[in-house]
Amino acid sequence: MDSIKLAGVNKAVYEEGETGIAMARHVMERRGVDAATIKQLLGALRKLWKMED
Repeated sequence: MDSIKLAGVNKAVYEEGETGIAMARHVMERRGVDAATIKQLLGALRKLWKMED
C-alpha cells in the first residue's frame, strides 16, 4: 500500500462492480453535491445495475 501512496494515489477501489460508483461519488463530492443527493443517485444506479435489491 505504501508504494501506491508514493505514486500519488489517494483513492483505491478493489471490487470491479464498485469502480463506477466510486468514481461518480468522487466527482460529485468534488463538485459540491450534497451527501443526501449523492446517496440517492448512487443508490438508484446500484438498483439499475442490479448491484443491490
